[in-house]
Amino acid sequence: MREHFAIQQGGLSYQFFFTQPVFGLFEDLPALLSELFSGLGQYGFAPATTRFNKGATLGETHLQCDLPGATIKIYFDRVDLSATTRHYRKGLATTAVELVTRHVKKLDFSTIVASCHAHGTLPNTSSSDFLLRFVTSVPKDRGPIIGSAAVFYFGPHGPSLTSSLTLDLSAQVEGGIFLQEYVIYDASKIATTEVEAAFTRLIEEVLDQLDLEVTT
Repeated sequence: MREHFAIQQGGLSYQFFFTQPVFGLFEDLPALLSELFSGLGQYGFAPATTRFNKGATLGETHLQCDLPGATIKIYFDRVDLSATTRHYRKGLATTAVELVTRHVKKLDFSTIVASCHAHGTLPNTSSSDFLLRFVTSVPKDRGPIIGSAAVFYFGPHGPSLTSSLTLDLSAQVEGGIFLQEYVIYDASKIATTEVEAAFTRLIEEVLDQLDLEVTT
């Protein structure tokens, strides 16, 4: 029987790493902004919430676009996207990286990191009982067990170089659980336009394997 997982807090992130830094990325900043404005307008892109941050180092310098429920940061060596799971809109990650690729003309990627985490409650069972399903042996004579956690690390599989799944008691939601999926993709084995869909399918498969059904 599936457990209802009522998510109360959650986040989603993508990092698209270039094969090598593109030091000329911001040479024509108006042209890059024009690309972003035309492609991200549907997601809430606005000049009032966009800024160019000159960091103390080249590695810290980036263009930041704050959208409703999401933030895109473009660095010399990567494109970062972070969003709340509740407000994420399908296609945002794909669109953002496509716009940067269009601006640079020729852009190769090395790895792509995708991560999703959620804090939520299980209305029909206790969090500790749910997590104990993944613990095969518990140390004896330690007093009553009040909780447990599990982390699974996986090796290469398909386009994934490595991945991990974390299950723990939530430190943000009282009586809740914390779930996180983390994947590093080999960009030579999966197109940047396919990553979002692939990661979404993986999350659905993980929830299915854990017998969890997301509710709001």
